Amino acid sequence: MEDGRSRRPDCHELWVFETRAGRHIQRLERLIALCPDCHRVQHIGLAEINGETDRVIAKLREVNGWTQDQAEAELSRAHRVYAQRKLVHWDLDLSVLSEFITIDGFPDLYIPESERRRLGNSFYGTG
Repeated sequence: MEDGRSRRPDCHELWVFETRAGRHIQRLERLIALCPDCHRVQHIGLAEINGETDRVIAKLREVNGWTQDQAEAELSRAHRVYAQRKLVHWDLDLSVLSEFITIDGFPDLYIPESERRRLGNSFYGTG
């Protein structure tokens, strides 16, 4: 950390968005460890809500050697991708976690879009 203290890394999920047999699927590919600043970059919407956009831009510039304009362009691109994905109804595939978790009613950890809201998935909000 900036003050020299150590901290456990955050756990971040890597998703693949794909279409198979006419179904749109948000599939959890794997989990990775990230430092808190890099994890914040991956969740720019939350960072913006928390007033941390400047920290995200600083991290993008540091890690990638980008200018301010390049970092801001990347944030704009990320917003466009998110806006496009929100227009699609995604099934959820968590099968990569099958050795570690179970979800009642979904033994294969494949949750159709029509059932996702029942689980309170953050992509769709709760309720």
